[in-house]
Parts: sequence; C-alpha cells; structure tokens
Amino acid sequence: MKYPLKTFLAIVSMATLTQSAMAGPLMNSDLDRDGYDNYLDFDTDGDGLPDDFEKDSNFNFIGSRDGGRDADLDGFTNAEEYRAVTDMFDPADNPATKTGPALQKLFPQMGNNAEYLGSSLAISGDTLVTGATFGEFENGGGGAGNVHIYTRQPDGLWQQSQILYPERDASGKDFGQDVDLAGDTLLVGANHEDMGAEASGAAYVYTLVGGISA
Repeated sequence: MKYPLKTFLAIVSMATLTQSAMAGPLMNSDLDRDGYDNYLDFDTDGDGLPDDFEKDSNFNFIGSRDGGRDADLDGFTNAEEYRAVTDMFDPADNPATKTGPALQKLFPQMGNNAEYLGSSLAISGDTLVTGATFGEFENGGGGAGNVHIYTRQPDGLWQQSQILYPERDASGKDFGQDVDLAGDTLLVGANHEDMGAEASGAAYVYTLVGGISA
C-alpha cells in the first residue's frame, strides 16, 4: 500500500541528513569502524546520534559517546530517546511514559547534503521503501537518486536492508521519485530518465525476497 507523505509521517519520522565536513587527519579515518570514512559518515563517533543533531545539541560528534549517556537521568540513553522521538532533556518525556503510536526515526547508514530521503514512501507487510531523489550513485557520484529498503525486525524496529540504484550514474534523473509496493513486487519511477528521448522517464520493477531485491 502506498501512503501520502503527510499520512506516513504520522507513523515514521524521517531524519534529514547532511554530510559531515571533515578535514585534516580525520579525512581518511573511520572512528566508529562501520566501514565508512568519516567524511561519508553521518554519525562519525558511532554513538547512534547523527552529527548534525549532536552539533545542534552542543554534543561532541567526534570521538565522544554522548549517545550512551543519559542527559535527563530518566534511565534511558540519549540514543534510545532520539530513536523513540522523546525529549532526552526532559525526564518526564521518555519511552516508558510515551503514549500513542510508536515512532522511530529512520535514516540511511550514511547520508549527504540534500538527498531528499523520504521523497516517496510505500509499505507492505514487514517491508518499507523510501526514495531519495537526489541520492548519490553506488560509487558516490552524481545525484541520480536511490531507494532505501527497510525490514521490520522481531522487536518491531525497522532496519535498513538494501539500497537500490538506477542502471547508470546520471544526475537529476529522479530515480525514486515514486515508489509503490505490493507484496514482493516493487515499482520505482524515474521521471527524468533518458529512455529513447531526453527526460522521457522510466519505471523499474523489482522482485523482493525477504526485503532484498532478487
């Protein structure tokens, strides 16, 4: 089933990501050892809090572990409250006291400026897909767009399982502008793809097995 963005945000809150600007000896470092160099990593210190959020909260986003701390001493770590969309500085607002539908912030394992994750959204069973219409190509170039696939885990949380890319690296093709999911069939639109004519558009059909493109 395909959800309008405003409706879907009542279920899942998407986090906006920006690339961390790194320099000097950290340029080729991987502080949290997640396989991504710091300059490509939105969570440089690997504590569960994106760099931009830590900067806005006056936390240390390099070599610190603020995510594991408990700022309001309510028994929940800062990272737990961030993902639960509760106020980590208010002890009365925490995952235990929260009522209403459960929220979770979803974001890719790495992100850059203006990728527009959440441009399109669809969900079917335990699989969720969302487009990033200006996401980078697999090798880091362009801005052709990509699609992120998440699968629901036994504990109810969503975890990224795969990123889909267009057939070629070409900026501005809007791959992921539209997505729809029915069972194990995923349809992805790229309305500015050049197929026979400039910006004629294209649609990609995928078969998913366990939340992964087969």
